[in-house]
Amino acid sequence: MTENILDPLLFWMWFFFVLISLYSFVSAMLRLGWLTPKKFVYLVLLPGLLVMGGLSLVNASLIFINPDKVGVVISVFSEGGVQEKPIQAGRHWIVPLFETVVVYPIGIQTYTMSSKTLEGPKIGDDSIQARTRDGKEIYIDCSLTFRIDPDKVIELHQLWQDRYVDVFIRPVLRSMIRTDISQYTFEAVNSNKRKAVENNFKKHLEKIITQNGLVFEQFFLRNIAFSSEYMAVLEKQKTAKAKAEAEAEAIIIKAKAQAEARRILREE
Repeated sequence: MTENILDPLLFWMWFFFVLISLYSFVSAMLRLGWLTPKKFVYLVLLPGLLVMGGLSLVNASLIFINPDKVGVVISVFSEGGVQEKPIQAGRHWIVPLFETVVVYPIGIQTYTMSSKTLEGPKIGDDSIQARTRDGKEIYIDCSLTFRIDPDKVIELHQLWQDRYVDVFIRPVLRSMIRTDISQYTFEAVNSNKRKAVENNFKKHLEKIITQNGLVFEQFFLRNIAFSSEYMAVLEKQKTAKAKAEAEAEAIIIKAKAQAEARRILREE
């Protein structure tokens, strides 16, 4: 979306122009009768329309790009429909009706996929569901930080337009993480090898992202959760282990007590 310099004023200028024109016309009609319309058109309406039309044309021609953005010019005069170079921050002239500008942010952006309802752009559980090599189902919360490469914004626009987050970033995150997780066992994902898994994600993401007009900044593997079924199995195993340990401890205590009793009997 472009930022035309006169936008804040032009609406009100048109509003007051129409209001004043109507007031002048009605006042003149009441004073001078039906000869007024012709004079009104030549003396008030046409000059006013020329001035306002000229201002509107200037407003449509002169755009301003903020310092944290860059613009892609869509032009009927350019081969391929897009100017070869993006326009940087500042004022620029374009040809109305024949040229438009699509503005892209060049600051760091963060895309989060999380199980927490309001943590990412999608409402509800948006964690990534994946399966390990041994078939265990896990859920991953992650964040990717990236930015648009100003020198490659034309390429980005031609590939993805301004929908690059929804049609590129999000699908790549889901697909890459699922593919990579399937190469690891559950024990590897849920052990001290987790950092190696995260580094592998970073390596693959950086390669894919830099090929599409973006700059990779960082990837955060924020959380790994397990399916409710697997958590139930783990809980049963934990309970069984605790029970077995308690029984073993009871046997040891009983054996020690019996040994102590025999020792006392011998001493008597």
